[in-house]
Formats: sequence, structure tokens, C-alpha cells
Amino acid sequence: MVLTLILGVITGLALGLTGGGGTMLALPFLVHGLGLPVHEAVAVSLVAVGAMAFIGALARLRAHQLQLHLGLLFAFAGMLGSPIGALVAHQLPEVALTAGFAALTLLVAAAMWRRAHGPLPTDSAPLPDNALLRNAACRFDPGGRLRLTSQCLRLLIPAGFVTGIVSGLFGVGGGFVVVPALVLIAGIDIRQATATSLLVVALVSLSGAAGAFAGGVRVDPWLVTAFAGAGVVGLELGSRFGRRLPERVTQRGFSLVLVLVAGALILIPLLTHGGVR
Repeated sequence: MVLTLILGVITGLALGLTGGGGTMLALPFLVHGLGLPVHEAVAVSLVAVGAMAFIGALARLRAHQLQLHLGLLFAFAGMLGSPIGALVAHQLPEVALTAGFAALTLLVAAAMWRRAHGPLPTDSAPLPDNALLRNAACRFDPGGRLRLTSQCLRLLIPAGFVTGIVSGLFGVGGGFVVVPALVLIAGIDIRQATATSLLVVALVSLSGAAGAFAGGVRVDPWLVTAFAGAGVVGLELGSRFGRRLPERVTQRGFSLVLVLVAGALILIPLLTHGGVR
């Protein structure tokens, strides 16, 4: 139980520091740290990540940092894809899921590293005057509320749907896709995108968990409660530290952590099954 709490806190801490990318730690922690079968770990990860993100989203909603209508639209599309991903995951062999997750982890690490070395979107300008916003597919009224356009829907709905499939398939929140998608499609700044991604991650993850349970996966409710509860504590700590650390530092550091995680996911099964002597 102590290990469950420690790993939950670390997962929440990473989520608070990096946004959705932190959810990439949940699955390897559950599989290799707590010894859960991959399919069960995916379901536990979805429930725990969804609960952590929901708490974080509520805090940011109260602080008026979250684009509610934009997040709900993206999440709706993701909730359509997430149960599909969860059902597909239930049919795949564990080795295929592990290999796929390792590959996804390396892709996310590379994307975070490139973003850390490139120009960061500014969050100093107010929403109506933001240069990203003027060139974006989505539009907002003077009060900052989303105005739906056909171009916005054509880009936002497929992005949300794909995010949902990835989330359900690997037990991750998909925030690593949501944040850049919101920045590029909607034109909002990086901090608004990170806050809004928590709402998307929460709804999409819980939808994926429902799909996993519908597919016959069963989990220990006490383990889920302990892991998620500890994650909420870590999320709060990560959010506080994240406001003090430069974003480039957290992105570079976490991208290196993800590379190590991917390497462990590849090497541990080989060592366990005698593939490496």
C-alpha cells in the first residue's frame, strides 16, 4: 500500500508539472511497480488519471483559467473514441500493448524536447489580442467564449476523437495531444491549454474506463482509490512547483524521464523472459 501511495504521488506530481504528459508514468508504475497485468493496469490508470485531472480541472475552473466550452467540445469527441480504444486494448496481447506504449512514450518525449527548444507561445497577451488566436481556426467572442465555426469543428472533432482512442488504448489521459492541439487549432496560450486539457483528460479517461469495464476488465477498488487519492496530493504539489519552475526546464527534464521509462518498458520484459543474458 505504501508503494501504491508513493507511485500515485509521483504520477500526480508529474501531471501537475507538465500537464497531460504526466499521465505517461501511470501505466509503467502500475505494471512494473505494482505488478498488475497490463489490461488491468490500463483500466486503473484511466480511473486514477481521470480522477486526478478532474480535481485539477475544478481548481482551474474556479481560477478562470479554463476554456470550458472548448474543453467540453474536445472532450465530447474524445469520449466517443476512448471506449473504442479501451475495447481494442482488451483484445490485444500484452506484449503488443507494451511495445506500442513504449513507442508512444518515445514520441511524446521527442515532442516535448522539441517544444522545449523552440519558441514558446506567449501567455502575456490578453485573449482577444493574442497573435495565435488571430491565426487560429476557432474564434471567440469579446468575452472569451468559443464561437463555433465549420473550420474549427473540422479540426477539433477529429483531434479529439484520435486523442480518445489513444487514451483508451494505453490508459493515458492524452493531454500530450490535447495541449498542442488546443494551442494550434484554438489559438489559446499554453497555460490556458494546459488548464483546459485537464478537463478533457478527466472526461476522456473516465469514458475509456467505462469502455474497459464494459469489456470485462475488473480492478481492485481499494488500489484505485489509494493510487488516485495519492495522485491528487501530488497534483496539487506539482501545480504549485510548476508555477515557480521555467516551463522549458520541466519539459526537458520530463522528456528525459520518458526516455528512461520507454527503455525500461523495452528491457524489463526481455530480462524477465530471458531474452537478454
